[in-house]
Amino acid sequence: MLKSDFQKPNGRFVGITYENVRTYAFIPKLLPPKIKWDNELVNKLADAQKSLAELNGFVTSLPNRQILLTSFISAEAILSSQIEGTRATIEDLGLFQATGEERTKDVREVSNHVDALYHGFKSLEKLPICIRMVKELHSILLKDVRGENRTPGEFRRTQVYIASPGQTIEYASFIPPPPKMLLELLGNWEKFIQNNTKIPSLVLAAIMHYQFEAIHPFLDGNGRIGRLLIMLLLLKQRLLNEQVLYLSAYFALHRQQYYDQLLNVSQNSDWRSWILFFLDGIRQLSQEGLVKARKLFDIHERYLHDFSGAAQKVAELLFQNPIFFTRVQMTELIDEYSRQSVYNAIRKLEDEKIIVSFCKSKRGQIYYAKEILDIVRID
Repeated sequence: MLKSDFQKPNGRFVGITYENVRTYAFIPKLLPPKIKWDNELVNKLADAQKSLAELNGFVTSLPNRQILLTSFISAEAILSSQIEGTRATIEDLGLFQATGEERTKDVREVSNHVDALYHGFKSLEKLPICIRMVKELHSILLKDVRGENRTPGEFRRTQVYIASPGQTIEYASFIPPPPKMLLELLGNWEKFIQNNTKIPSLVLAAIMHYQFEAIHPFLDGNGRIGRLLIMLLLLKQRLLNEQVLYLSAYFALHRQQYYDQLLNVSQNSDWRSWILFFLDGIRQLSQEGLVKARKLFDIHERYLHDFSGAAQKVAELLFQNPIFFTRVQMTELIDEYSRQSVYNAIRKLEDEKIIVSFCKSKRGQIYYAKEILDIVRID
């Protein structure tokens, strides 16, 4: 990390020694920042708010919002993990959740991300976004995975740096604050989120995300936790009533620009460019999310119209369990019909290509809801 790259730094440097190398760590300024508003920023904010409100309004009007949630949450977990190099498909995730079988070594990490999301949603009922919540989410995210030895749920006690794999600290693109400064910075971050009423919520989310990534409080999982917090803040601020926006799709598509924009805030105090990029993502993903939500709703209504009895019940459950193993799982979920009726219903849905068999597990044949997954597929 060259100090010369920081033309107008959003913070200061402090000298550190890492493995006998004398260098500098970057300490971001305490929040709030000074945002210079202009017409472009105001208009982008209005567009993003409008698109998000349209998505939220449609989802809120649905008689059964659950038809969207499983698919959207799974997509967010997969995409956020992909940004960090983790590879798992939506079928891999569904198979693991249904049977515990791991077709890829990365799928448990994605499943943990789903669990962390649900824990965060539940925590919002009793907690603000806070340090305690962040540590709980991190503990879930790294449970029984490759980062497990990196102190899940605990802030780092050692210096870290960001560089290409295998490179030493001399080639770091960014060196976050030393461990002894984390609590002060995170305390300011927490206070800013909880007490700020003057900054529009979407801009607040952008600022929150940058500051968390600049502080980099964990040894591993900072990016995934930071992106998870965006959705939690939108829910807490009542911009969304349900978890139906996966902003990681935008960050994954513009991965290098995402990293560059965050670094640009640190190097040049360029909040404006980062916020504009962030708002573009909110607008774009809200519009795409609305299209996907309408398609899923239309499919749901068609299934209700086309099927009756056990077949209708199985079809409806597909939105909560788009991947399931053989007929056994569905008979466990449906207690108002006989096992034979459920078997016949699954056979009918398979004949009509509503569900497709894609592999065999230890517990039986695995099916997936093709139409549903084709809409939310992001791999």
